[in-house]
Amino acid sequence: MHRLDDNRLITPALLRRFIAEAEAAGDEDRYWAAIQREDGNWLTHGGDEPTAFKKTVILDIVAALNRHIAHDGAWVAVWVDPQPKPLAVLNGTDYGKLVLMWMDMDGDVRFPIEIEEDDATLAIKGYAHWCEQAEVAWNIWNDMRVEKVLALAGHEHLYKRALGQSAPSATKH
Repeated sequence: MHRLDDNRLITPALLRRFIAEAEAAGDEDRYWAAIQREDGNWLTHGGDEPTAFKKTVILDIVAALNRHIAHDGAWVAVWVDPQPKPLAVLNGTDYGKLVLMWMDMDGDVRFPIEIEEDDATLAIKGYAHWCEQAEVAWNIWNDMRVEKVLALAGHEHLYKRALGQSAPSATKH
């Protein structure tokens, strides 16, 4: 389970990020996010609840990510890109894109992973596949971060956006 404090996990910046992901998919008002709290309980956010299958997918993947590879942060996810309803009326919204996001210990979303697969592919691959993909993505991000820190040779160039710190100035005064 992740150990990110709820005050750093559930922030206005995260809610704005959900809206930004929905806007990027073409519909800012329609998304559904799943956030697993520090105690393991769920908080969902957004208007249109997904189909039962897609709800199970998002909860299973986020729970597995937070249980196995939280990396001193937490994973959250959002369904975006609602699809037109087929002739058979579905209970819930059929979203087209799942966005997994890893948050660092300060509550900053560091990178997204976009998944655009049909329901059959999501089911066949299973949550273990997506956990493996997330681990690969996290390792790539971490390697780039370490290289950047070494290149900058100090932490004075790093800042904590979610904690209200401003980016350091590009020029010295």
